[in-house]
Amino acid sequence: MSFWQEYENINEELNEVRNMIIKSTKSKYLGEVMEPMIYSSGKMLRPAFVLLAGKFGHYDASRLKKFAMIIEILHMATLIHDDIIDDADMRRGQPSIQAEKGKNAAVFIGDYYLCQCFLMLSSDYEQEDLQHIARVINAICLAEVQQNFNKRNNNLSVRNYLKVISGKTAALFALSFYMGAKVGNCELKLCQDLGRLGKYIGMAFQIMDDILDYSSDQLSLGKENNKDIQQGYYTLPLIYALNNDKNSELKNLLDKEDLTKEEYALIVNMVNANGGISYSMDLAQTYVNKAFDIITHLPEGESKTVLKDITDKLLKRKY
Repeated sequence: MSFWQEYENINEELNEVRNMIIKSTKSKYLGEVMEPMIYSSGKMLRPAFVLLAGKFGHYDASRLKKFAMIIEILHMATLIHDDIIDDADMRRGQPSIQAEKGKNAAVFIGDYYLCQCFLMLSSDYEQEDLQHIARVINAICLAEVQQNFNKRNNNLSVRNYLKVISGKTAALFALSFYMGAKVGNCELKLCQDLGRLGKYIGMAFQIMDDILDYSSDQLSLGKENNKDIQQGYYTLPLIYALNNDKNSELKNLLDKEDLTKEEYALIVNMVNANGGISYSMDLAQTYVNKAFDIITHLPEGESKTVLKDITDKLLKRKY
């Protein structure tokens, strides 16, 4: 079932965006490789936020859907590259591109999608917009570099973590809202407010995603759980738990090589016992509250209603 199934208009438009992606990135070699990923159970949040934000203005539907397509192509490129780095077998409930076709092919496919994104942007957008988009892509890359350099670092602070997710996740959410509003011909103040809304939703979304790594099964997530711990990426629940690890039991366990399933389960229990999950839930709720403060002051209409529902839904999701 689609994440947007109960919202008929946006769900229909997202199906159009999916078809546009297939058509715009069509290649002799890529159709059968990419179609399962495009049509699988991804939430399509970023293109949906482009569409919802744009509808606050006097928008042109075709231009709005085109930018929604571009945002999703960019996001898909980052996912393909993420899976290479993480050696991930699953993506959106399907075998990842790198698992099915190999790392070399996945690198080329991810690069191709990035190039398609830039090609489409170059034909229809002002220099100011292109620079804004380039800065966001730069922020995503720098955040990924920082995260990679901090692998297996037991001394990370909550501030370190928030800086990383602000770049790697929230920046693209903010861009989706801001540029959606701008393409939709909204006034600058509304574009800026929607950009901030995107940032807060993105922060809450990533924190929840990291919580789910400790509380959901692989089938629900559509990817491997406990993968962050296995790869040495310490996210908020674990960082907070480590900061409250008075007897260094958790740290000593993480320092071991080749952890067993039982030891991974023990880590999850210790993260819970040290307050990592509850602290993370509270912080996610803080960002959701900030998002609702902005939503309250948005113009009335379908987009506002949907954003209220979805923001609440994201905090309560299990996948």
